[in-house]
Amino acid sequence: MRSIFLGFLVFTMWATFSRYYYVCEIKNHCGEVSIFQRPTTKKTTTKGTKAVAPEYPKRATSLNLMYNGKSVISKMQEFHFDNGKVLPTMSKNNNEFLAKLVGKKVLGDPNNLLTIKGYYRPSEKGKTSGMYEDLGKARAAAIRDILVKMGIDENRISLDSDQANSEELKSPLAFEIFKKKKEGGAVVSDEFTEKGGSPKVEEYTKVKFTFHDMTFSDANFEYNSDVFKPNNAFKLYADSLKTYFDLNPTKSLSIIGHTDAIGSDEYNDELGLRRAQSVKKYLKALNVKGEILTDSKGRRYPMATNDDDGGRKKNRRVNFVIE
Repeated sequence: MRSIFLGFLVFTMWATFSRYYYVCEIKNHCGEVSIFQRPTTKKTTTKGTKAVAPEYPKRATSLNLMYNGKSVISKMQEFHFDNGKVLPTMSKNNNEFLAKLVGKKVLGDPNNLLTIKGYYRPSEKGKTSGMYEDLGKARAAAIRDILVKMGIDENRISLDSDQANSEELKSPLAFEIFKKKKEGGAVVSDEFTEKGGSPKVEEYTKVKFTFHDMTFSDANFEYNSDVFKPNNAFKLYADSLKTYFDLNPTKSLSIIGHTDAIGSDEYNDELGLRRAQSVKKYLKALNVKGEILTDSKGRRYPMATNDDDGGRKKNRRVNFVIE
């Protein structure tokens, strides 16, 4: 009887921890205000205590969604994120925007894909959230979570981020619709979209930043170096990988190194591979189970322009794909 009780106690503790780990660490849903509204507060008056309606910051109605040169959603309220927070304080108009986004004219078309770009304040630079390396990606991921709850496959949504020009953060999110790449009428890829213009058109990789298809920037490496120095976001992701592969030891992990366009193809292919192998060594030291494969795409498949330092930093990255 005692052994049964102890077994039940251990199972309960394990289940509680697993639930916490998934909800709080992997999905990053703990310690924040509800994504749908601010909580009501209580105000004491001479007639007693009553709930006070939430107060929302004044928002510009400049949120638009362009597709094929046409405005498909226009003059909607901008989203709002409190300083240091990754979950939005949602207004009714914000919910209306998302409802239009999943409508038949936009994501209701299965050939349409979405990129959400999140911004962070200059004072928020260097801050991480969960397994995301900056608050911009974390904010974009929070909106993606809402869209997934509304029935959109998370694999149809890619993320991006950048630093805002000011502390006001009047436009914290940008949305871009693009179609799956087709050749001869057949879909060949849902990972690319065309950028630039005549005479040069460059295809940029659309990065997903999901648990099963995660990407980390060059923040974990010195420039032109393969010495791996994991930041806090990666350490959390690595711990999550260990937990995942403990439960799924037959799964495999592919680590793919990417570089910017400085240098030859041969050199960048070799540098990308050395970086992937350095990360593999780190994960093996953590006793991550399952097969770990390494590869390099070098300077091919950029996710941003190589014409400026910000774009090159995005292109110097390591991708993790669980299969």
